[in-house]
Amino acid sequence: DIAKECGLVQTHFEFDSAEPVPQDQIVLKALAACLDQPKLSDITLALVGRADGRGTDTYNNALGLRRAARVKALLVGAGMSADRIKTSSRGDRGAIGDDMAVSFGYDRRVDAVEVGAVHAPR
Repeated sequence: DIAKECGLVQTHFEFDSAEPVPQDQIVLKALAACLDQPKLSDITLALVGRADGRGTDTYNNALGLRRAARVKALLVGAGMSADRIKTSSRGDRGAIGDDMAVSFGYDRRVDAVEVGAVHAPR
């Protein structure tokens, strides 16, 4: 389970931005280093970009993809092989933020999941 091994994280973004917040950029470098271990070298990641519910579906899908691509670029820049990383976007599908009970910031993220692994709630 690479979530336990490397501490997989969600990468967060400011409104209308594809640049991860600074503290998450540091965590991404650590993730790339962890996944570079020989015992984890065959793992492929899927980066799923997401957006909050503001904006059109077309815009939010494109923003989610830009976010996933930026996270991929940071991981590759930190030494991870590009062929081990797939990107996609869910746009605002599944967004729950309303800035009252749940912050819009929760939805502005990229989820990193291991391809081929069974992911279940804990």
